[in-house]
This record gives sequence, C-alpha cells and structure tokens, in this order.
Amino acid sequence: MSESASTQLSSAKVVSFVDKQLHLTQQRQAQLEASLSEMMEAIEDNARLQLNLHDLTLEVMQAQTLEQAIALIQQGLKQRFELRDVQLWGQPNALLAKAVPTEAMGYFLAHMQINALAFGAVSAFPTEVWGATGVLSGCAFRLSAFGQAYGVLVLGRGDSLFNEAADTLFLQQFVDVMGIWLARLGALKQPLID
Repeated sequence: MSESASTQLSSAKVVSFVDKQLHLTQQRQAQLEASLSEMMEAIEDNARLQLNLHDLTLEVMQAQTLEQAIALIQQGLKQRFELRDVQLWGQPNALLAKAVPTEAMGYFLAHMQINALAFGAVSAFPTEVWGATGVLSGCAFRLSAFGQAYGVLVLGRGDSLFNEAADTLFLQQFVDVMGIWLARLGALKQPLID
C-alpha cells in the first residue's frame, strides 16, 4: 500500500470517528434539551399549583363560618384541580360535613398514624368512600390542629394521578393550614386519633 493510500485511509477513519462523535454529541444535546424542557414545564406546573392553593387558602380564610369554609374548600379543590370528589370527614361531634363510617375509620387511622397520607386506587379505599362517583384514584389527609387530629380530607380523581409516588407537598401544606383554620371555626370538638 502506498503512503498516499495509507494517509487517505487514516484520514477516512478520523473523519468517520469525528462524524460518530458529532452524531453522539447531537443526540446528547437533544436529550438534554428535552430534559430541560420537561423540567421547566414541571416548574411552571408547580408554580401554578402553589398559586392556586395560595389563592384558595386566602378565599377560605375569608369564611366567617365552618359551613362556608367547608363549601369553599370543596368547590375550590374540585374546580382548581379537576377532582371528581372532595369529602371532609370527622367524628360525629366535629361539625364536619360527614361522620367517618366505622368501617372506614380503621383504614384511615392505620395510614394516618404512619404519616397522615393514604394513597391508592379506589379498590384500596373502603367502598363507602367513593360509591358510584367515577373516582379512579384518591388520597386522604389528616386534619389536625394544636397536635390533635380531628378529621379527614379525602380527594378523588377520575384518573390515576394519585399514587404512592405522587408528590403532594403543596396539598399537605394546604391541609396543614386548613386544619388549623377549620379548628378555629369550630371543627375541633372531638379528637380523631388519641
């Protein structure tokens, strides 16, 4: 093989290697751009969620009675977050919209004593919770104030958004504030958990 042919072959290998590297770099750049775009969408979604919950919190805090506050929470959560069902439960003397059925109480207490959250498909919740509302997934939050739990906020969706991996930080913050506010309006009459 002549020196010229050998140089051309080496040059071709170098060009081929550079082309492969360029292609890999372009693929990696496209992946990074897609990841950045997804991250920016998540940031925007979180900002909207936080703003919605902030606005709802301010609306509920304008309520003068427990009944007004409960109605605002139920309507606000349904409208702002496309929830199929919103229920507020408490002990019979807690003045909440509905007493917790005895069969469901054990289920919620078990989850709430662990971490105040209960996630899952409808089949994981007692049948009294959803009935025929078309809910496919749901979660529950403990309502508490001054170290005393007194109720349950149960949220249901028509899709499978709520699951064990769902991030509910903003909802938990909302529930923490609402727990104190509802207690201030008279919901704290009988503890749910000793």
